[in-house]
Amino acid sequence: QSNKAWSLTRPVDDAVSLLTRGGRLSCKFRLSGALTNNQFGLGIYLYTDVALPDVVAMTGTGNPFLMSFFTQTTDGKLNLMHHKKAGNTKLGEFGNYSNDWQTLELVFTAGSATVTPKLNGVAGPAFQVIKDSLTLGLNALTLTDITKNATYGVEIESLVLEINAPASS
Repeated sequence: QSNKAWSLTRPVDDAVSLLTRGGRLSCKFRLSGALTNNQFGLGIYLYTDVALPDVVAMTGTGNPFLMSFFTQTTDGKLNLMHHKKAGNTKLGEFGNYSNDWQTLELVFTAGSATVTPKLNGVAGPAFQVIKDSLTLGLNALTLTDITKNATYGVEIESLVLEINAPASS
């Protein structure tokens, strides 16, 4: 539907466990359409309004955003971006834009706000997820094309969110 953003959501009952116990998000996707610089593709969001335990330190103000990521093309490359009200940050590149399948893996380190991205199997530098005042994805894993403006078509082959089992005591 033109002039409307699309989204798919799946409730996540205990999103904070992704930070306390660790886990991973894996997604295999591909974008369709001709290269258009600065155009958006797939967005992935998840936040919670539940207070974080003391063991997880997170900077920023607002709610804990476990995921606020999107793909965007710049200079002919497909990039993974960290969506933040204070300004977006490039987290890594998938390589030259194409309509080929891409794999995204986000590995969450237990007991922290640290995430390591893997783009097409290549690990990038770890970064910290933050608190923010964005409004997409409350207690629900949300996939979206982000905007009502022109975006790439998105096809998803697989999407898995795994939260590690509690440590045995």
